[in-house]
Amino acid sequence: MGSLLAARREVARQRLVIGAAVRGRVMALYLAIFMGGTPVGAPMLGWIAERYGARWTMVGGGALTMLGTLIATAVFARSQNMRLWPPPE
Repeated sequence: MGSLLAARREVARQRLVIGAAVRGRVMALYLAIFMGGTPVGAPMLGWIAERYGARWTMVGGGALTMLGTLIATAVFARSQNMRLWPPPE
């Protein structure tokens, strides 16, 4: 129930914040990422769980989440001309 509410809140926020000229493109990209990852990721995670157990499935999911967050942070920082490391003096 919580994930459904979070997804609906995000869609509503995108509709309010994003300009009308690019709203369709942004929503298409959001849905492609949000819905498109399941057909690829679910069988892969099922195979990992069957082969190595549920613990390693959770570890792998957490590691991929952290990696994705770091990559997204680096891309965002670069697009905004920000330096993450070394800290600005």
